[in-house]
Amino acid sequence: MTLDRVPLVQPLSRAEIERRANRLVAEIDPSLVNSPGEFPVLEVLEFRSLELLGAEFDVSDELEPGVEGLMDPTMNTPQIRLSPEVYAALQEGIPRARFTAMHEAGHAKLHAIQLREQGLKVQDGRLVFELYRVERRKLRAFEDPEWQANTFAGCVLMPGPAIMSLAVCGGIQVSAVQRLFGVSYSAAMTRIEKLGLRGY
Repeated sequence: MTLDRVPLVQPLSRAEIERRANRLVAEIDPSLVNSPGEFPVLEVLEFRSLELLGAEFDVSDELEPGVEGLMDPTMNTPQIRLSPEVYAALQEGIPRARFTAMHEAGHAKLHAIQLREQGLKVQDGRLVFELYRVERRKLRAFEDPEWQANTFAGCVLMPGPAIMSLAVCGGIQVSAVQRLFGVSYSAAMTRIEKLGLRGY
């Protein structure tokens, strides 16, 4: 599903997102920041999401068709919700499901509080939730909440220092990144390129 209109969020640079992602990874296992390994996505969501992400985790069969997951900031405690299909794939360690889950975790960690504050309004004497949305194509990347959540997911699943430890002569084997970090080819290539390396 493509989002044409998105809520406004605080602009964040890639470097700031990387810092926040590295802090999260270090809270789970400091060795994963500098050494290759799979981030324990399922464990974090099921047992530590409230503590580490500020959100509760749920599997919901009530998501709209085509929606794999979402972060709902309207509840007293934000909710990360995944479809049953994505959750089953996450349990099997499927790379796309791991990325989807961390993308929604990125929305929780980076956006939940500001979206809640921005969206709550009193209307006709009652509290309602309504977000002002803008056309995504009019935003610069660092202003786009979807870009921010994707960047966060990539940084958590593939911390920069850990990726750099695999580089040889400015290049890195994409299949090694896929295998060691539990990510897809596309996610691995994007992360390698964003770190200024060459994938082969």
